[in-house]
Amino acid sequence: MTVSRRNLLRNAGIFGASTAVAGPAIAMSSKPAVDPLADKVIVDFGHGVASGDPLSDRVILWTRISPQINTATKVSWRICDDVEMQQEVNSGVITTDSKRDFTVKVDADGLLPNTWYYYQFSAGNKLSAIGRTKTAAETGLDRLRLAVVSCSSFPHDYFNV
Repeated sequence: MTVSRRNLLRNAGIFGASTAVAGPAIAMSSKPAVDPLADKVIVDFGHGVASGDPLSDRVILWTRISPQINTATKVSWRICDDVEMQQEVNSGVITTDSKRDFTVKVDADGLLPNTWYYYQFSAGNKLSAIGRTKTAAETGLDRLRLAVVSCSSFPHDYFNV
């Protein structure tokens, strides 16, 4: 039996087209329904974490999430005595959305004066970096260090505080 080049290409095209059409239909009929977002990383903590405005019994904790979908997202936070995040002092859950630019700002209270603490945020199964913060002393400061940060974009000039 002799096969011409034209017949071979025509038959290959028909086979390829039928596979392209029938393949997904067969695959869809053999698999159960799956949540399309189940395998996506819903949030990312790419902006890091920060803390500030310390008082003797509380401190502000901050982060920003970058969600892949524009929806309200629950973010959990924890503040602990140890860097291993085992001895929890306080925790909570806050919901953020596009109205808040997906930022999270927490007033973590119930803390001891002049004490180092470690904190972390989570959303779903994604964890932020662990941050370190310190509460202010009640009285009797011997020394004080301040850090000042300012953003800049040289093509657009300085953005002084």
